[in-house]
Amino acid sequence: MKLGVQLYGAMREFRANPDAFCARLAAAGYTELEPCISLSLSAEQLEKNGMSPVWQPEEVAGFVALMAKYGLGITTSHIFADIHADADRAVALAKEQGIRYIVVNCQGGKEAEKFAAFGAACKALAEKLEAVGSELWIHNGWPEIRANFDGKTGLEIALEAGEGLVGTQIDTGWVLYGGADPLEYLKKVQPYLRSVHYKDICADYKETPLGDIHVALGKGAVDWKAIHTFAVENGFPEVIDQDASPDDFVKDLEETAALLKNA
Repeated sequence: MKLGVQLYGAMREFRANPDAFCARLAAAGYTELEPCISLSLSAEQLEKNGMSPVWQPEEVAGFVALMAKYGLGITTSHIFADIHADADRAVALAKEQGIRYIVVNCQGGKEAEKFAAFGAACKALAEKLEAVGSELWIHNGWPEIRANFDGKTGLEIALEAGEGLVGTQIDTGWVLYGGADPLEYLKKVQPYLRSVHYKDICADYKETPLGDIHVALGKGAVDWKAIHTFAVENGFPEVIDQDASPDDFVKDLEETAALLKNA
């Protein structure tokens, strides 16, 4: 089973000891790491904004070499970027590092027109990425699931504006927090679906502050077994996207790998 980890939530653990981090995840059975790479904010700006210390472009080659030492691949990467101003940098990154799939966070606010405009901008970037053998995917948070326009979520409007050139990577926990059933939503956007991101959230998430809802897969409200069955039956890659942990983060990831391998 191919299984990956999205590094955003685990970046502090990764940076504390990249070698040991990669060794433990490889031993647990992970085959991919999916980093976030900042094309628009420096390390100092990320820290000032209270954001995770994600990779900088100049670090990518060294970290990729370290991952390869443990048999870990990188086929997908999120980028923190201005989808217009940083388009050429995103294409160069994909080409230089052989990244097949570039992922951006959905944008649009509360207006259908803004989601459509974002989707059109994604299409333009997707066309540039296609020329170097890469694809563009949109990753969802919860606001674009909760935003609903005549029965369509904001994410769906953005994907439609991508006119088939833009895929999606669905985050199950954010779908649930946004008010939809994750499995049914996966089926709803299946024509665009490229990857399943597992995020679990606590059972009482509706009464819990947003920053405290994150739990390891299998310890919360997401029906991961049904989603896992769907992903396997349809051949979708599975990636763990845990944003935080009240316990040992790397241990959570090890236990999650065992949970899925034994499902």
